Amino acid sequence: MFHIPFNQRELVRNQRYSIAGLPCLYVGTSLYVCWQEMGKPDLNSLYLSQYKMASFESSKSVKFLNFAYSLETLKHNHEIETLFEEDADSFNLQKAYLVFFPLLLACSYNRAHDSASFHAEYIIPNLLLQWINKEKSQVKGISYFSTKSKQLRHHGIGINFVFPPDTVTPQNKGHCSFLKENFQLSKAISWQLLDTIKENKIANIYNPRFTDDIEEGFIKNYKHTKFYEAENKLSKIMHLGLIE
Repeated sequence: MFHIPFNQRELVRNQRYSIAGLPCLYVGTSLYVCWQEMGKPDLNSLYLSQYKMASFESSKSVKFLNFAYSLETLKHNHEIETLFEEDADSFNLQKAYLVFFPLLLACSYNRAHDSASFHAEYIIPNLLLQWINKEKSQVKGISYFSTKSKQLRHHGIGINFVFPPDTVTPQNKGHCSFLKENFQLSKAISWQLLDTIKENKIANIYNPRFTDDIEEGFIKNYKHTKFYEAENKLSKIMHLGLIE
């Protein structure tokens, strides 16, 4: 549940912010946007994991270019009201929003032909990611709104992040050491299994003693699952004679 390993880079295709052969780490602010980006696969076929980025207060914090804004979202930003005031504390920040806006637009076009092998709409986003990947700067990634639906373009649950691997210490296999150091993630769990666990009993299931095998924790705490709850319901139905 990380980026595609370097020794399998032949699997990496050209996408909006993905250069063919360059494994990048993609994450989203919600399960919904991740599901949309994957092409709406069957939920029961999915495995889920939650990521946590290094603290922004940390000297090792991962900084990214914020393209997750639009004119619509800026309208609801109270700081925009002070945009043209000379004494505004946030003047430089608001000026940056406007300066970068043409580049943001150039990176946000929908694909004209979904099934095509080449997408002209990806040229500028690809160049931007190449710049981030090659330049020795503090910027390590990009956040941007999903283009999968109009509704996601202006909402916090519709934000994607892309982080290319560190090129200072190139690797031929495994995962980027820089990204591994700066991201924590939970053990992967299937949608089906997670759906059966009662929310107030998650701590029992996800116990440090069972981190190598979530299903072991699941089995040991079986009475706290929806499977056990369903069995009890069936038992009551049988007891009442409501069977054919």
